[in-house]
Amino acid sequence: MGFWASYNRSLKQSPLLTKIATGVVGTILGDGLAQYSQYRFSKPTQPLARKLHERSFQYDHARLLRLLFWSAAVGTPIAHFWFQFLDMRIMPGAPTSPLAVVCKLVLDQGLMAPLGTALFFMGMKVLEGQPHRALPEVKEKLWPVMLANWAVWPLANAINFAIIPPSQRILYVNVLAVVWTAFMSHMANKPAVSAAPSTSLTASSTVARSSSGHKQGIAMLALEPASDVDGKHL
Repeated sequence: MGFWASYNRSLKQSPLLTKIATGVVGTILGDGLAQYSQYRFSKPTQPLARKLHERSFQYDHARLLRLLFWSAAVGTPIAHFWFQFLDMRIMPGAPTSPLAVVCKLVLDQGLMAPLGTALFFMGMKVLEGQPHRALPEVKEKLWPVMLANWAVWPLANAINFAIIPPSQRILYVNVLAVVWTAFMSHMANKPAVSAAPSTSLTASSTVARSSSGHKQGIAMLALEPASDVDGKHL
């Protein structure tokens, strides 16, 4: 009870910093889930890859740092101000009315979601030192991710806009975003078809780099949803 009261007080006193801290926790959990799932369920076919895979799970800290940087420096701040804008501009006198909720969802899912997702994939490639791969990454992964996004977030955000108190929205969204962050982490680290290795030697060396903690990674949100005015979502 003391922690809950302190958390709510922090949301009122320092909303953006509190949301960033909450997003950091969700990002760590989500990327940890993604990394372990990839290790647990992947089945390499190359002999060297199989031998490396049999070793104990090694956490990719560089990948997590990229994801954390993105979440804290880009994803959560964008969501914070975006949802403030929606709350101030879309029927502020009746923010939870059906029409207000629908208008917010249309703008959020039709405009911000694709823009934010594209920015996320481009940002990840820049952080990985592969800016030349940014646009191909967006072209290949944006549509599949948006289809998944539209299967999850419209309903989640309808509940968020219509029912969840503003001060609790960040917690609500970040609980859901743990799984979403895991998905985005997986997608950002999924090898692009156009960049697939052409020889067995290249494939084996790529796996070797991955198992030594230097495989390609991402950084928050994922662009994970934050919450709004007093508790925005990303």
